[in-house]
Amino acid sequence: MSVLENAIPIIIVCTRDVTKTAAFYRDALGLSPQSQNQYAVVFRTGGIDLRVSYVPDFTATGTPG
Repeated sequence: MSVLENAIPIIIVCTRDVTKTAAFYRDALGLSPQSQNQYAVVFRTGGIDLRVSYVPDFTATGTPG
């Protein structure tokens, strides 16, 4: 049995502005926050946690193409 066979994935979205980013997932996508603190907001979607995390020096790399 693989060590990851029963693993449950977590999606982590890094941002410098948790409030603004979480508002997108809440308002535009209709997700409900499950928990939150000053560093992150966690949403539950399809049985998987989506964590919007504060990373003060985060810089996006590249653009989708």
